[in-house]
Amino acid sequence: MSGRFAVVGAGVAGVACARALADAGWRVAIHEREPRIGGRLAQCHQEGAVFDYGGQFVRPRDPVLKALLEAGVAAGVAARWPAADRDGVAAYVGRPTMAAPLEALLHGIETRTGCQIVRLSRDGGSWWLEDEGGARHGPFDRVGLALPPVIAGQLLGTVEAPPEALVAATAAAALAPCWALLLAFDPPLDLHGFDARVIDEGPLAWIARNTTKRGRQGRDSWTAHATQDWSAAHLELSPEAVLEQLVPAFRAVTGTADVPFHAGAHCWRQAQVTRALGVAAVHDPGAGLGLCGDWCLSRNVEAAFLSGRALAGLLGEGG
Repeated sequence: MSGRFAVVGAGVAGVACARALADAGWRVAIHEREPRIGGRLAQCHQEGAVFDYGGQFVRPRDPVLKALLEAGVAAGVAARWPAADRDGVAAYVGRPTMAAPLEALLHGIETRTGCQIVRLSRDGGSWWLEDEGGARHGPFDRVGLALPPVIAGQLLGTVEAPPEALVAATAAAALAPCWALLLAFDPPLDLHGFDARVIDEGPLAWIARNTTKRGRQGRDSWTAHATQDWSAAHLELSPEAVLEQLVPAFRAVTGTADVPFHAGAHCWRQAQVTRALGVAAVHDPGAGLGLCGDWCLSRNVEAAFLSGRALAGLLGEGG
């Protein structure tokens, strides 16, 4: 195969799609609007502390994903995180960042970061992508959109006569927001049992100690995620106003009175799938255009991985 394939979005689904296509012989270019790949597998550094403030871990049940992560462990780009093991299923994290295994998967694939695609068009049977600076990328034989449904729908809206099934799919799925709380302490908190903990009270749904993950060097750092309901009800609050409510909630749950030397909040507006399509991916073979993402299947990293590979199989045939 020697066809040209564009993937828009370099989160888990987009990278999984790109890797599968490249392995099948396609010439792939992946486009990501952010400076770094990874999507919601995000990490930031604040005042000497390291925070995984998006996706926290992967518990793979799919044998392909598990084998990939085990290979990542051997290569030093992934690690086990026993604190998050559940029901006999091992948890893994990227090392030193959650996105490190994705970066390894993109080896040899043309990757354009800081490239926000705002328009799709067809010319003579080929696809062209236009970025926010007006530059055109192409031509491509086929295009896969690995984006949240709202953003994918907006991009489909730039296409003349977009495939109806794809437009309907973006309207059928739903995602909820999530506020993330980032706290760092010095000296470290003297807490046990909170390294990776689901919370069932108040506004918080999850608490994790980032520094218990392999490769996270630095000061004692914590990430907490608010519940879907609380995040939706407080979506338009400022980060400062969110801190006024979530920091006391963190203290109430953990029982600590210590004051963090760093406190921050980040809102993921398209974070948690609340209504999935129930299919692995959506495509229009005549148009050579398709959609993938966790929102096609479920609400976790594995769903995104499976969806990306599924779209590669659907659109990659006959390339």
